[in-house]
Amino acid sequence: MSIRIRLLGHASIEPASGPPLAVRNGELYILALLVLRAGSVVPNADLERFWQGRPSKTTQVQKHIGYLRMKLGKAGCGKIVTVTKQGYRLQIDETAVDLLVFLRSLLDAAEARRSREHDVERAHLYDALRQWQGPRFGGTVEPLIAALGAEPERHRREAVIRLAELEHGEPDELLSHLRATFTADPADGRVCLWLMLTLYRTGHGTPEALRHYETHSDALAGLYGKDPDGPLTELKWAIARDDREAVDRAHGARRHDAAAAPPRQLPPNPAEFVGRQDLVDHAKWLLTPQAPQTPPIVVITGSAGTGKTALARRVAHLLRSRFPDGHLHLELGGTGPQPLPAAEAMARVLRAFNVPKVPHAYDERLALYRTTLGDQRVLLFLDDAADEAQVRDLIPGSPNSAVLITARCRLPGVAGAEHLPELGPLPLDDAQRLFDRIVRRCEPQAPAESDAVALIAELCGGLPLAVVIAAMIRSGHPGVTTAEVAELISAQRIDALTWQDQSVAACIDAGSKRLTERARQVFAGLGLLELAEFDGWTADAVLGADAGTALDELARIGLLTTVGAGRYRFHELTRLAARNKAEQRFDEPARRAVMERVYGTLTVLARSAHRGIYGGNFEIVHPEMSLPHVPAGLLQAAQAAPASWFETERANLDRAVRHAATLGMTGIAWDLSITAHEFCNIHGCLADWVPTHQVALRAAATAGDRRGEAAMLSVLGQPAVLDTRRDGVSDITALRRSVTLFRELADPHGLAFALRTLGNNLRRAGDFAAALEAFTEARTGYEAAGDEVGRWQVERYIGQCHLDLGDPDTALRYLTDAADRAGQIGEARLRAQSAYWLGCAELARGRRGRADEHFRYVEEEAAGSGDLIGRARAQLGRADVARLDGDPVGALDLLQRALHLARRGAGDAVLEGRIHLSLADVAPRRTDRAEHLRAAADCFSTGHAAHLHDRAVAALASLGSS
Repeated sequence: MSIRIRLLGHASIEPASGPPLAVRNGELYILALLVLRAGSVVPNADLERFWQGRPSKTTQVQKHIGYLRMKLGKAGCGKIVTVTKQGYRLQIDETAVDLLVFLRSLLDAAEARRSREHDVERAHLYDALRQWQGPRFGGTVEPLIAALGAEPERHRREAVIRLAELEHGEPDELLSHLRATFTADPADGRVCLWLMLTLYRTGHGTPEALRHYETHSDALAGLYGKDPDGPLTELKWAIARDDREAVDRAHGARRHDAAAAPPRQLPPNPAEFVGRQDLVDHAKWLLTPQAPQTPPIVVITGSAGTGKTALARRVAHLLRSRFPDGHLHLELGGTGPQPLPAAEAMARVLRAFNVPKVPHAYDERLALYRTTLGDQRVLLFLDDAADEAQVRDLIPGSPNSAVLITARCRLPGVAGAEHLPELGPLPLDDAQRLFDRIVRRCEPQAPAESDAVALIAELCGGLPLAVVIAAMIRSGHPGVTTAEVAELISAQRIDALTWQDQSVAACIDAGSKRLTERARQVFAGLGLLELAEFDGWTADAVLGADAGTALDELARIGLLTTVGAGRYRFHELTRLAARNKAEQRFDEPARRAVMERVYGTLTVLARSAHRGIYGGNFEIVHPEMSLPHVPAGLLQAAQAAPASWFETERANLDRAVRHAATLGMTGIAWDLSITAHEFCNIHGCLADWVPTHQVALRAAATAGDRRGEAAMLSVLGQPAVLDTRRDGVSDITALRRSVTLFRELADPHGLAFALRTLGNNLRRAGDFAAALEAFTEARTGYEAAGDEVGRWQVERYIGQCHLDLGDPDTALRYLTDAADRAGQIGEARLRAQSAYWLGCAELARGRRGRADEHFRYVEEEAAGSGDLIGRARAQLGRADVARLDGDPVGALDLLQRALHLARRGAGDAVLEGRIHLSLADVAPRRTDRAEHLRAAADCFSTGHAAHLHDRAVAALASLGSS
């Protein structure tokens, strides 16, 4: 497709036939923004900024969008899509827009340059420059500058200069571009130099070159009141004399002084360096030449502010004496908008060694660089590398030299480079020592204030840069206490961590200008979340679209830390920096939408994983709410490996519940909480989850969400929750409220859920008749809902209730039905639980052999799955069999092992109490029996098992009276 939209020069939209359509003012601003972010949504706020302060700015945007749609329609290219309540998105082939062709050609040229394909690079640079139709932005310049900034013209200038470095032969087109660029900015000395050189070297005559010098001189005098710099003036006189050697010398060449001292460029040894001695020692050892043919290379990586440069400076100073021929330090600017090109880095090294003339051609410069370093013993410190391409050619060929590199990401493409372990925050005690060291350097008699120092170290997350800035704030304001600095940071967090030219926020933000727009959006969106870790689905949910490689981009400049394959996390201060970006980038509805998409997606995935446990939506109640669409592949992965998914996302689920509750996303809060319940129960971490349930309950009650309140009241009264020994669980009164709420809501499945939980609590309280009534009604509700797992539960509980009533035959009938249902469901854990209670029923009927078979089956299943509580129950059952078989020694051994397993497991209070009851039966001494009965009573009290508590107390009283 030919160019249809022109922005570089005189802006216009060109139809397939007929004259160009002018684009002016507001239209031009909107068009430029849409083009620059083609394919992405441009928020309304960005489009309205051009009319800042005018009450009609929204109307202005809509009006100009209409004009642009009409003109694009006539040109037969591009489509502006309205994204409701967000903004607009331009869909267009990039080959139809001169700006996009220009930028793509520059990227292709940069890639060719890295590959040293200079003919290809030259062709791409010419393609880029041919997109310009004038000396600079034409027409109404203000809207283009407002939308695009000065970057396109700066890129154009750099492309022209790079072509001048590459060009050979008769570069008439190059001269045309040089003249146009110089005309746009005659005060630019570098462009003037290359224009004069190219004119002279291609035989276009001395007068024009000298005329351009005078134009440049006049421009400098008019703008800045100064003369051209020395080299340019020398070049003028050399050209005037037609002295080719003087021309070359004036163009950056310096006399070589063989007696000059070797370069000593290392920055100072960091005075306040603390900790990390193991890394210092390891780096020193790695930088000692080991192989006979290659120089040692060490790469120090870490995210923003972790102290990479300080560590490298400490190591470099400790190694100075080994490298008498030079210590070179190059600030590569890898996190800046324009990293130092390798060619310029070589030129700086060559000038440091007083090389008289630095070649322009890359290959020649590289050859001279390697020759100059030769067999010299040089330490090369490359600070803040962008990537492998930037440093690969800077590695000396001699094994006598060594290279120390810092970068925010690993550089696996640098052959032979050894990487230290990635730097993270300092341990908090080291962070406190760093703070104290800086403060006492400025104020030797400063009071200790150890608690405040510890708080600052914690607020800074151990990040060295943050700690240093906090210490500077404390030291730079006489009379301010450390406690006051801690209070300031606590209130303002990252915004407070700024001292003169140093800023944690600026350090974290460094490099973000090189990110794609998509990666910037993901970074800001992630900052809105409270998740501990995230991966690809999180980024996709932030955008509401495919995020592509955005997370990798963020990790490569240290804004994210990689914690596993495709899994990332923030340092807490980086999260705050991202949140600030979100506040600037998104309005309140957009921020809310991001959080709803992410937490909603997590909810969908959690539901899918829960279905994977039992094969359906069993034993759970969900709110009725709209949730995002989630790709089938993600759902299948969560459902196929639910335990692994829940383990990976466990911390995220907890944080999401708490954050959603704070945001008023009540349905998501209690849905995530209840969905994770069974996983936490299975994996023995339910005690840690009870506070999360309580957060969800409070959120539902506050919001008036009766279904959520009913569900969470019921969950907080389930037996496994009661057994965790945590405070704040539901008592019978709370559970009756849950039943009442579900009845009022006419929710039969929720009602069954609540009745089953109420029944268990009534059973524990010894009210067996009421418990059986609740279980029977719950069974009917589960049957109606088709909840096979719920039905299995109540059948088992009815059997257990009949066991409590001393009717093992009736109990066996219900427990057998429950076991058959567990077999149909096909879940091993359900079969094992059914088998345990069948064993208890058989034991109550006096059939010890059958009981022992059941208990051994349970033990085998539990051992295979790592279920400590299951093993403890099985050994309790086997111990009771051994006791009745007249083997008290064997019973005692099994019971002691069972008690150990129960305590290691989920802290099942009732199970521990029952083990203590059995231990009291076999304990050889009266004092031991009493101790076990007291322990049993305490456990039953904690587990809200009143009838068992009464039994233990009665046995203890009987023991005391005998």
